[in-house]
Amino acid sequence: MVADGEHLNQSSYAFARSTATALRRRLGSSLVVPAQADRSPRSCIKAARAPRAFTRRFTPAFTIVELLVVISIVTILASFLMPAFARVREAADRLQCSNNMRQIGCAIMSYADDNNDRVPAMQCITGEPNHRFFGNAMALTTGSGEKLDGLGVLLSSALGGGYVSDPRIFYCPCHCGDHPFERYSKTLLSPTPQSLLGEPTFSNYHYRGTPDNGADEGVIPVNARVTLGKFKPNQTLLADGMRTRADFNHVKGTNRLFSDGHTDWHTDSGQIILRALPQESDSSAPNELWSQIDSDGYVR
Repeated sequence: MVADGEHLNQSSYAFARSTATALRRRLGSSLVVPAQADRSPRSCIKAARAPRAFTRRFTPAFTIVELLVVISIVTILASFLMPAFARVREAADRLQCSNNMRQIGCAIMSYADDNNDRVPAMQCITGEPNHRFFGNAMALTTGSGEKLDGLGVLLSSALGGGYVSDPRIFYCPCHCGDHPFERYSKTLLSPTPQSLLGEPTFSNYHYRGTPDNGADEGVIPVNARVTLGKFKPNQTLLADGMRTRADFNHVKGTNRLFSDGHTDWHTDSGQIILRALPQESDSSAPNELWSQIDSDGYVR
């Protein structure tokens, strides 16, 4: 004969198990009923009424294999996106370069208005024959750095006309050569011209200085005064630096500033201009490169 207490315990335990089964189905959790050793009615009823007291079995969110797969997928996606990001950055830098040239063009025209249509003179083109050097057309000062020359006369200093307030426009964001703005920033941002003495200062752009290509240097008069009106509409005033290959900012082309002030992009997919430039600055590129840059093989 079963005692009344044992019958009550068995009934309570059966009730708790059925309640737990129902809760498990409803909550979708793995519920654990207290061990049979503690079968008091109070403990069974408490377990049935408080489902949060039951433990839940957890498994790790990621295995090592799954983590490696995720990393691999992210790496592959990044490899697809990086070239696109590079192209966007290049386009932005090219646009900034074109904007620099446009500002320089406005400064040249303002200078010409104030100087009987004359453009800034450049000693390496119209100076003494022993001072002429095509690569120095990137310079903002004369060869020994004693005074401003070429585009440098546009700078806002005691020696210049003050047509350019920020010398950063003479530096292309794509430049990877030996003449970044940081190299000359202390000199160019100084309010006194004495800081220019002793070292030539180079920009990242090549200034034409004269409508004559200069194939025969004898045809360029010493200290010639070139006027803006002598340039043809399709002649380039400014292009990428051509002192060395490292100074050619965009490799497969160049932005161009024309004598009427507009700019565009000249495509050089075959790198004809780049391959014509010297590796080192001790030799000079041919002046005939201006004819190549003037050509119409470009896209706007």
